[in-house]
Amino acid sequence: LTQGGGGIVASISTTTYLDSPPAVAFMKDLLKATRTAKTTWGEALVKAQQAAAKNAGVKAGKFAEENAYTDLVKSECLLGDPALKVFDGR
Repeated sequence: LTQGGGGIVASISTTTYLDSPPAVAFMKDLLKATRTAKTTWGEALVKAQQAAAKNAGVKAGKFAEENAYTDLVKSECLLGDPALKVFDGR
């Protein structure tokens, strides 16, 4: 995520090593969550984490088992302002 004058404004990334297929699925969910008008990157990240939790088999607030999707829920993070709009309309 870059700003018009150059430089990074925010970053969404994992803090650990992940297998590619689940990470690609997570990024697809993240980008799908950005399609709604006035969405923030924080909201999009939470929606992608919720989808990963569903794929991880979360039941009653607990992980059924540890797998790549549980890593995604725990380790994907936003370095930047979560209120940053995906598209500001300018």
